[in-house]
Amino acid sequence: MFKSKKPVVLANVLEKEELFDLKKSIHNLLTKNNFLNEKSIGRRSIQMNECSLMKKQLIDLTPTAQNIFDSKTLKPTYAFFSEYRDPDSFLPKHRDNNGNTYTIDLCLYAKRPWGLFIEGDEYVLGENEAVCFYGEEQEHWRDSLGVDNCVGVVFFHFAEPGHDFFAFQASLKSFESEGFILLNEFSNDLIPDYKLFVDEKSEVIFENDNENVRSIYAFHTNSNFLYWLSKQQIIRKYVTSIIGRDVYLHQSKINFKNKSTDSIWPFHRDFPFWNIFDHIELNRMVNVVIYLDDVHESSGAINLIPRSHRHFLNREIQNSNMIYSLEGSSSNDLLFAFSEEEISELTSKYGMICTQSKKGSILFFDPNIVHGSGYSNIDSDRKLMILTFNSCENLPKKSSLRPTYLASNAFEPIKWTNQ
Repeated sequence: MFKSKKPVVLANVLEKEELFDLKKSIHNLLTKNNFLNEKSIGRRSIQMNECSLMKKQLIDLTPTAQNIFDSKTLKPTYAFFSEYRDPDSFLPKHRDNNGNTYTIDLCLYAKRPWGLFIEGDEYVLGENEAVCFYGEEQEHWRDSLGVDNCVGVVFFHFAEPGHDFFAFQASLKSFESEGFILLNEFSNDLIPDYKLFVDEKSEVIFENDNENVRSIYAFHTNSNFLYWLSKQQIIRKYVTSIIGRDVYLHQSKINFKNKSTDSIWPFHRDFPFWNIFDHIELNRMVNVVIYLDDVHESSGAINLIPRSHRHFLNREIQNSNMIYSLEGSSSNDLLFAFSEEEISELTSKYGMICTQSKKGSILFFDPNIVHGSGYSNIDSDRKLMILTFNSCENLPKKSSLRPTYLASNAFEPIKWTNQ
């Protein structure tokens, strides 16, 4: 690595034909609305899996990165494009944390130059110029874009082979194929005092005996909870990688377990509730389960059928005709439940995973995966916090049939802290 680590500016990064082709490809994708609209910072973005030219150029630029950063071992991680055109577009002060050890920040086009600040120094780039810097070490930001301007930028990122980015990418591929990720014994920092989150807006649901608490819903507007969530970088990293940068909480709850036979959740999928009753069209959603206690098979762990998020039974076509009931959303008499014969059919094909794990673990699962849990047969006060995130680009098409504690109507994106 060069000793000063001072950012380096490159001119004529791409050949003329490469630059023309990339701009044309990006323009076509923007015209077709094939982009992520990141409203919180006023930009629209395109990932490299949508643009093969971007991926090719990331690979082609690897020797340049190895030379600039004096590392023969660095490897490409990913690239993406962002266009800023809103006068209030900006980039908050931050350091990167997702495989961005080395960054080549390329100006693809600019109506007027727009400075990038790195460690307090401003770098103003013209078309086909780039600044090379250490994204994970050097704080960088942009001030507001201003009126009558439009800037397109491509970010090319690289990291060393041992970087946790590569393990992270493997886990995302596992999520895509299997439908879940379980991070065992992740962090004690993930174990809040949930009682601080419960307020007058929360809804307590009891078991059929009207004594044992089954669930506590709707604490996602509580200030204590929002402060806690804003600091959870591992949740942010996975959720935003799976469904996009701007997300909101569609549902928040804490599920309890006890010895009552009522304390079960029949095997079901979650997305039909949100699709049919809450009018969310696409499954750009993810469930995040925080283990507030040790969870054992005997204390009512969630059981998942891996890969079932891609396997649907013929009779499920009729789900769209399901008549809504409040009890069917949160009781053991659950709508969209699967029969024992159906579960037997699915498990014979895909098996079953018991997600028992230690306090402080995190489970991410696709809302279409078939899952359920039994009652606790030990003296256990087992609690799981379950947060359901939805992309801000995937808002309900109309108001939900269900009360707001089951289907939030607060769509403001989560405000994460940068550190």
